[in-house]
Amino acid sequence: MQKKRPKLPAGLIWRGDIIHMKKRVNNEDISGSTKTDQVKKAVVILEGKIVAARTMQERMKHMKLHNIAAPSEMLEKTYGDAVKLFYSKKQHTDKWRKTIKNMIQKMSWCLPLDTPLNSIYQSTVEPFVRSMKANGNKATAINHYTKLVGEILNVACKKEENGVPWRNRPHNLESESTTKNADPKMNARKGYVLSWEEQDRLLDALPEHLYFTALYSLNTGARMSEMTELRWSWEIKFPTLNISAFRIPAEYHKNGKPKLVVLNSIASEIVEENRGRHPEHVFTYLDRNTHELRPIKRLGGTAFQRIRKTVGLGHVVFHDFRTTFSTRLGGYDVSKDTISILMGHTIAGVTADYAFRTTIVESLVAAVDNLVERKTFTFVQANESLCRTKVGQTFNFISDAKNEASKSLKRLVKNGRDERIRTSDHTTPS
Repeated sequence: MQKKRPKLPAGLIWRGDIIHMKKRVNNEDISGSTKTDQVKKAVVILEGKIVAARTMQERMKHMKLHNIAAPSEMLEKTYGDAVKLFYSKKQHTDKWRKTIKNMIQKMSWCLPLDTPLNSIYQSTVEPFVRSMKANGNKATAINHYTKLVGEILNVACKKEENGVPWRNRPHNLESESTTKNADPKMNARKGYVLSWEEQDRLLDALPEHLYFTALYSLNTGARMSEMTELRWSWEIKFPTLNISAFRIPAEYHKNGKPKLVVLNSIASEIVEENRGRHPEHVFTYLDRNTHELRPIKRLGGTAFQRIRKTVGLGHVVFHDFRTTFSTRLGGYDVSKDTISILMGHTIAGVTADYAFRTTIVESLVAAVDNLVERKTFTFVQANESLCRTKVGQTFNFISDAKNEASKSLKRLVKNGRDERIRTSDHTTPS
């Protein structure tokens, strides 16, 4: 018979056989393990934390009242120290760390690593924000940088040594509005949905490696990173359904949860066409200098930008293939929850691994199989301020020719793949 655990006073809770703290002192949370199962010891530890928190709060209040910027010992910590602390607290992939490093380096001219932590304000990053606006960057891109600095400063606020915090005040960094800016060009870009004719026109002009990835995204809803990082080791088999799929690990997915990517017949053909080319990565390109197949590192670069303008689709970006995928599924009356699972969005009450059950896989495969047969439906662009097509446009899709895109894929592979690689000057991703 399990021993009955004693009742705990307010601020303490049981987690397994260990007592943990859960107390709020003047808008400051005190939490963590007491590393003991003795109630009296836990109470003493909690009281010590409460006293320390109140002492620090009184000290900060006194400093603010007398307009004291910071005690001398606080000024020893710099922005570089906070960056190192941020790296140690966040467990992410090497690619994420490289991206963060590049962002910090890009801001170094206005926010060098030797900047004292308590001397960083909105005015510190304002020159960088103005320069991004002058370069035509959208509010979303600017917010990526200010959010990163804010996260680094928040980590520093929670770190203390001998009762002295690394940073003595919350940051006052502001986010740019993504919808209502004085310059409409700064507003977040809304997705564009391609018609079947636009899709064919663009795909026919792409070199092979971009053709494969674009068509794969149109039939799976995959993000760019989910294609550049796609590995054969992620492939899983469903023998009862006679199909395969890919399981994107949580560390490689945007929301930090695993994602299931199911394949219709078109996506399956693309995967099989690339099978055996590279021992690790699914999507590759031919390096024109070494004549070796290398993993694709970037999509939507200068080669793609140049080609899309050539065919009169300069407004289309690579992410629009994903937008087109979800919109088309809606035209086939696929449920919102199913589309969300296929897109890799978080759904309240649905765990990530729930989608890996065979019964769910069947419904997901049935949903993406709709895209093999092109359907006619009427669609209204959401972004009416940028009328790239008519506001109300009926797409005359090919409804009587199943596997039309699949046939196009076969023709490409059979009749001119090697020639396209040899003659195209856009082979190397940029």
